[in-house]
Amino acid sequence: MIRLGIRCAMGVVLAGVCLVNLTGCGRADIKVSLTNTGAFPITELYIYAVPAEGRPVGPDAVLNRMPADADGHTIALAPGQSTKIDYFLARKLYQVRFVCLDNGTFRTVTDPNPLDLTAVPPQSTVSVEAGLNADYDGSFNYTYFD
Repeated sequence: MIRLGIRCAMGVVLAGVCLVNLTGCGRADIKVSLTNTGAFPITELYIYAVPAEGRPVGPDAVLNRMPADADGHTIALAPGQSTKIDYFLARKLYQVRFVCLDNGTFRTVTDPNPLDLTAVPPQSTVSVEAGLNADYDGSFNYTYFD
């Protein structure tokens, strides 16, 4: 009787794991590209999962997602330029912020609205268009491609 109960419990767990894998939930397979639509170079990009209410942000909130050179220095993205980000996202809500260099001053811009990837098909690409214009107005635009 106990063996039957254990087998049933293992079957339920296995079915749940298969369901998560087959639906794409939990897999980080959404690619990211960034286009600088502003007037200043983007030096840092932070994309991290929005924590559950009352929980602190995770360690990925401090990871700069911008490409780096062989020495590990960030490659700034000039206005009008695009780059692929070597980081994959899962089907979750994300906070997005970037840092621009304005004549020696670093300016941080955070999107007040989370990037919602919960309904994006697996293996899509999200194009992030972001920038800070000469009037210091930040902008974010997200487009999804299958």
